[in-house]
Amino acid sequence: MVTFTVKDSVAQAVTYTAKDTTDNITLTQTATVTFTPLPQVVSINLANPNPTALPSVSWTVTFSSSVSGVSITNFALDNSGLTGMTITGVSGSGTTWTVTASTGTGDGTLGLNLSNITNITPTVNTILPFIGQVYTVNKTCFTDNFDGTLSPNWSVGLQGGTYTPQITGSRLRLTDLSGNAATWATLQRIFPAAGNKVTAEFDHYAYSGGGADGIAVILSNAAIPPVAGAFGGSMGYAQKGQNPVSDCTTIGGCPGFAGGWMGIALDEYGNYSTNTEGRVGGFTARALNSVAIRGSGSGMSGYRYLIGTGSLTPTINNTSTADHYLITVDHTDNSHAWVSVERQWLHAA
Repeated sequence: MVTFTVKDSVAQAVTYTAKDTTDNITLTQTATVTFTPLPQVVSINLANPNPTALPSVSWTVTFSSSVSGVSITNFALDNSGLTGMTITGVSGSGTTWTVTASTGTGDGTLGLNLSNITNITPTVNTILPFIGQVYTVNKTCFTDNFDGTLSPNWSVGLQGGTYTPQITGSRLRLTDLSGNAATWATLQRIFPAAGNKVTAEFDHYAYSGGGADGIAVILSNAAIPPVAGAFGGSMGYAQKGQNPVSDCTTIGGCPGFAGGWMGIALDEYGNYSTNTEGRVGGFTARALNSVAIRGSGSGMSGYRYLIGTGSLTPTINNTSTADHYLITVDHTDNSHAWVSVERQWLHAA
């Protein structure tokens, strides 16, 4: 009798001995036997950025060795809070397969599990169900008419001056007539930007005073608590160098917006587009009544000027009639952050 012990999938040399007790002859034979284990599921991992607002997402399913016959019927979605989602396709070969599913409607979570191994060859040696990674799906649009008191969805504060943003006349007023002020109003919601399209739509008023600087719409890292950047021409987003470079008296300079990724300014006074006061990039002369974009930064570094319109006509300034803005940041190609700023001019020139 010959006994084989399986150690691994590498070829093993097996020696067995037979003895003829009658003729007192011993025969020894060596053979090479290869043991091939059955394939197993290694992982079911997310193939798209997470969280997501995409209408369709994918998972990468990896096996320990090559398989065939993988189909939609081998998988099941693990859903919470969503409706109308379904597995739409399976592609791949060998050890790597891609499973795609629609995310349906609503907000919630969506995972993918291997639920059965029917028609997969060779037979997969895996305890079922094999649980895959889970997406957080967030598709809800947020709206606020600023009626009554400020919603707890907002966090407001100031970095310079004495005014705190508040609701006045069914509008969220960001500043008063005081100078050298930097305030913030942060919507405390996480909007998944990677691989998605984010839009912000709002009515804008700017009036009175001696030519206020303007406002900036800021996209920032949700993992970092929001703190406004430098006042004045830095628009609460970019940094400012210490006096005498600017009017900032903070030792070491006034830092930019904490966790800032992009700052899109509606700039009435025009300094946001300049390279003065310790800001990075831009021009020496002001661009009055312009829209300009600065990039990411941290502390006193970055927040580089990217692009701007130059002076606009009609101006940014308006009083009783608001201008309507639509800002779009589109990363659906997973390679570029395409930015557009659209203005519907409603006020008199």
